[in-house]
Amino acid sequence: MELVSIPMRDSPAGGFCTPEAADAARSTLSRWASYSVTPLLPLDPLARELQLGEIWLKYEGSRFGTGSFKALGAAYALEAFLKRHKEPHPTVACASDGNYGRAVAWAAQQLGCECVVYLPRHVTEFREKAIRQYGARTVRVDGNYDDAETAVKRAVLQHGWILLSDSSDENYTVIPQDVMAGYTVMLSEVADRMPLEKFTHVFLQCGVGAFAAAVCDYLHSALGPKTPTLVSVEPVHAACVFASAKHDQLTQVHGALTTIMAGLACGRPSPVAWDVLRARLNFCMTLDDSWAIRAVRSLASGRASGARVVAGETGAAGLGALLCAANDERWRLQLGLSSSSRVLLFCTEGATDPEVYDRIIREPVPTELRCEV
Repeated sequence: MELVSIPMRDSPAGGFCTPEAADAARSTLSRWASYSVTPLLPLDPLARELQLGEIWLKYEGSRFGTGSFKALGAAYALEAFLKRHKEPHPTVACASDGNYGRAVAWAAQQLGCECVVYLPRHVTEFREKAIRQYGARTVRVDGNYDDAETAVKRAVLQHGWILLSDSSDENYTVIPQDVMAGYTVMLSEVADRMPLEKFTHVFLQCGVGAFAAAVCDYLHSALGPKTPTLVSVEPVHAACVFASAKHDQLTQVHGALTTIMAGLACGRPSPVAWDVLRARLNFCMTLDDSWAIRAVRSLASGRASGARVVAGETGAAGLGALLCAANDERWRLQLGLSSSSRVLLFCTEGATDPEVYDRIIREPVPTELRCEV
């Protein structure tokens, strides 16, 4: 295994996912009829089992009825764009592994916009149908997420659509920053429940890194030197933030990006997100699919919390990383996990594909369990 520890930097990176930005986003989104605060669940039985002080899980499977936290970013960014440009009923487009496209399609329908979502080869038919139920058009790309992103950018230029992406480029930062600000509503809700300085560790799933960077930026803005230990979590075969940390520069990974954690199958970090992550993360961690499966099952069985929690494979990745680390004395020591640790996790999705969820619950867990820190 390998340790990737990121030295703290005195960096001006970020500053757009502050508590004030979260308050503005929450003020906007709380006016949406379907807005409600999502649960913060104590995982007391699991904390005792892992010999940790406390584990808390912010559960996003019920967010806006779309199944994931992505709706926060999509809705806030699209409404902010429409307010800035006064453009009536534009067509918005994005690339997606499933959840983000569903969120953009939902937000577009709510705000009277047309929507086109480009999907990589591996996205399941169920997730594609879930996007199309909101009236969106889908386009399949014979490749991975990065290929879908390239295709949608080309189509946006050709057709004059609005790109509503959570991944930035050199001349495309405003909308991704708005998406990230929308994600910080989760932190605002957690802060209503308990002081954020209570937590010692936060495990954060990374695809392009927008969610993780939003949380890192918010916590550093709110807490400064009291910020918890921040750990990014990625699949072994789609670990672009991990690779970027190892090389100390934005690095794209190539190949099929194969993983059961479909929402994290991204090969290139968002530059805006990476600037924050390289300055704010403490550790980067890669995770074998087997640990995500174990986490899904732990939540489904009720063993983690005392009650059944339905979590998708991407949503359970942070818990999978905690299980992996807490069960290895080397990782406990290096990450500083102990009986006084208070850990915050985010279940970023519910069972967004019931067939995949059922297969995870019923099929044997692969024997190889591997993680790198």
